[in-house]
Parts: sequence; C-alpha cells; structure tokens
Amino acid sequence: MTAVEVDVRSTSDGILIACHDQNLKRVWGRSMDVNRITFRELRGVELRGDRIPTLSEVAGAVKKKASLDLDIKVSGYEEAILKVIEADGNPSRTLLTSFDSAVLSRLRSLSSNCRTGLIEAGAFDDAIEVASSLGAESILPHAPDVRPEPLSVAKDNGLLVVPWTVNETLLAKHLLGLGVDGIVTDDPCALAPLVLNRDESWPHCTKDS
Repeated sequence: MTAVEVDVRSTSDGILIACHDQNLKRVWGRSMDVNRITFRELRGVELRGDRIPTLSEVAGAVKKKASLDLDIKVSGYEEAILKVIEADGNPSRTLLTSFDSAVLSRLRSLSSNCRTGLIEAGAFDDAIEVASSLGAESILPHAPDVRPEPLSVAKDNGLLVVPWTVNETLLAKHLLGLGVDGIVTDDPCALAPLVLNRDESWPHCTKDS
C-alpha cells in the first residue's frame, strides 16, 4: 500500500488545509500561525509558485493514486473532515490518525466505517489499550519505542503497527525485521526497496513539509 501522509489544520475561518507546521516561518518564510489567519490571507503566502493546499485539494489529487494518511492536528472538525473525504477523496483508502484520542473517539461516533489510528509518543504499551478501546485499526508508535513485547501485544489485539518517523536504513531494516506493518518516512524513495522486498505494505510517505 502506498500512502501519502499529511497534517490537517484549520485557518481562523474554518477552512481545512494540509500543512505540517502550525507557524509558516520555517518553510514559507512568514511568521504566521495558520489558525490565526483567514484562508484568503493564507492563499497570499507563496513559495516558488506553490501555495498551501486545502484538504479537499489533497484528497482529490491523491484518491486515484495512493492511500491517504491524515494526521489530524485540530479538534472540533471531525465531521467536516469526514465530509471532505466522502466528497473529494476515497474513504476506504483513508486512514484518520491523531495523538488526540478524543478526536478518534468522535470520528468513530460519527462513522462506524472510518479507518482510524492512534499516534503515540513515549508510551507504546499504554497506547495499545487506548487504541483498542477506540476501535482503531492501527497504532503509530514513535520508532524508538518499538520493542518486540509491545509489538506482539499490539498484533494480538488486531492492530497494525506503523512507526514514525523512520529515515535511516538501519532503523528501517530493524523495524521491518521485528514485523511492523509499515513505516512513516520522509524519504520513501530511499527506503522503498526495503519494503518492496517484503509482501507487506509500502512505507507511508511524509512529504507535507
């Protein structure tokens, strides 16, 4: 499975966008928080002809080419996100992920069919129980937290395990050898051969920065 991972945020007037950073300074050279500016103001930010896309634009561009992994950075927009994916994307090939378990719980209450994944950073063991209680299909642990014992527990609970962010070949080989179901990477071209040699999933691709 080829999956493109993007972060979902919102402008001050409620337009859902695909943007990695909360502040535009690092990538776009403008010290502006996206949640404090309108969508019209956001569209005025440009870098070599590129502008920050809406979630709708991303969903439409990806739906016939790859799966989509949405890392949801905002709460309160769960219904709007589901509507965008239903209208412009491919729900069956979209994974909705978040560090915020409340976001995943609301998504599940709104749609029994949506695919969800819990992202964790520092407590893989505890997160397995939370992910299972939320009805998530996946858990995305921080790569250094992946160890054989909790990985086995996660799989016994029916969870796909996709650690983030894996950019080094040795780490990718180690995790794939342990039996993870995929990896989140900033460098899919470099790591793809490692995964293509297996029967499981292609690495998730992080290219939204």
